[in-house]
Amino acid sequence: RYIPYAMISFLVHLSYFFYNKQFLNLAKTDNFY
Repeated sequence: RYIPYAMISFLVHLSYFFYNKQFLNLAKTDNFY
């Protein structure tokens, strides 16, 4: 089954964005800086 590269790229960027957002929120609440 063939999945378009654009779709994969979109999903990867979306999950990466949410991961970074989650990590920044975690660092902010735990004073990780």
